[in-house]
Amino acid sequence: MPSGLARSRSEERDLKVDIIAPSGRYMQGPLVAHAVAGYLREVGVTATIGNPTDWATYMSTIYAQPENANHDMGLLGFGASYNDPSQALSLFQSSNIPPNGFNASFYKNEEVDRLMSEALTNSDQKVRADLYCQVQNILVEDAPSIWLYVQSSPIIAADVEGIAAINLWFDTTYARPTK
Repeated sequence: MPSGLARSRSEERDLKVDIIAPSGRYMQGPLVAHAVAGYLREVGVTATIGNPTDWATYMSTIYAQPENANHDMGLLGFGASYNDPSQALSLFQSSNIPPNGFNASFYKNEEVDRLMSEALTNSDQKVRADLYCQVQNILVEDAPSIWLYVQSSPIIAADVEGIAAINLWFDTTYARPTK
């Protein structure tokens, strides 16, 4: 049984959550959902897991408006396609709440919106870095999402050549065994 603050908080609220995860999309997605449910149970939260669904069904479920949702938590992955914090952080702008975007937590914070707007229109990289840092600090405090892990890229064998890195993507078009 949990002890201390975690126990008192979960007992106060009798907290129950329903967690969903897609099948076949993320490496061991349903197993990760079960692990999260287990950790939540350790601190007194009643956590149940929905049946894993195919990706298309999952997407329509995870982006359902909160009043129509049949879940409290869901697993989602994100990989930025270019090296700028705006792409990942824009997920938390209220203007990207579905159906307008991919803000699956339906997070809304006027200060985050203001800071993001300022950062997106500022060309000074030091100012942008500071603004994005402020956004990240707010996100850590508000926790609209919980980042669990970073999925690693595959390991490339030493006897393969011709792989080019383009931003965060790997181009293997001309990959071949070394001679």
